[in-house]
Amino acid sequence: MKYIDDSGNSMQLRSVKSLKNPVVAPDIDDDVIRPKWEEFLKLATEHLPKDVKFSHVAGMPCRYKVYLPDDVVEMGELMMEWDQDGDVASICYHVTSPKIKNRRYCPYASPWDYRTKSSKSLDKAVRNARVALRPNTLADVGRVSIEHIKDKWYDILSNSNRTHTKARADLGVSNSSYGGGATPLLDEAVRLCEMGLVKFSDEVDTKLGAYMKSKEDMKRNEQVKYATMCWVKGDKVLAHTAFILNGGLQGDEGRGWSPYDKNFMHADKRTYDDLCAPEDIPNKISVLSMLDDDEFVEEVGYKFNDSVYYILK
Repeated sequence: MKYIDDSGNSMQLRSVKSLKNPVVAPDIDDDVIRPKWEEFLKLATEHLPKDVKFSHVAGMPCRYKVYLPDDVVEMGELMMEWDQDGDVASICYHVTSPKIKNRRYCPYASPWDYRTKSSKSLDKAVRNARVALRPNTLADVGRVSIEHIKDKWYDILSNSNRTHTKARADLGVSNSSYGGGATPLLDEAVRLCEMGLVKFSDEVDTKLGAYMKSKEDMKRNEQVKYATMCWVKGDKVLAHTAFILNGGLQGDEGRGWSPYDKNFMHADKRTYDDLCAPEDIPNKISVLSMLDDDEFVEEVGYKFNDSVYYILK
């Protein structure tokens, strides 16, 4: 999954779903190094809930992804390196997290260094971990999911525009006239047909019907700019408005609706339980829950995964 921060920089994260069966790390034979790694793991995660889990990253004996079973994505990584001769003084501790912005490095040229704080001091490394490794917030979930619904909604808008363009072309109307809008003659034909004052051939009636439907669909879709992101956690739903179009917010900046806002998914956060949720939210979540991940239902919303949904506004 791609995490987008408020500067537009991204970081690849693993979903918790893909970490459900963690790989067991190989044994560390060194009796000096192993206790150091175990101490770092213990101290660096003492602030987290007791059900914190680890997933070994292949290729290095002391590199773990850290996550909670009920979260959507990993919190980050803990890693320890040392010289081949096993000198304790050579040990270096690394904490990697999307919460970190190490501005000594370029996020594009050195993405790992940009998201990592390193230290030879165990105390400092533990402090870094306690700041950077935190359970998922609503904003974290939004930052890994919002680009997916934007892509889906862009595809739907593009398809509705193409369908409308084809419907116009089937009626012999140039799509260059009036910037692609309806011509006065076509408008009048549709009006008379709808009033029942004119009867065209079955073929023309069918094409006019397709044109009117495509126009209504396109107009309805173009009115949708926002969705309510819902994160289902147990018997509660955490919700916040999200802007789902590509491009600018057009006057809604700073309301926490875009991942570029500093207060993304904070300004208007709402928590519902089964008794107080607006009726359309549980109903639409129920519909979307029957879909596979990354599927969209027009006029309803989008399912990101089994706990994250976007309800169209």
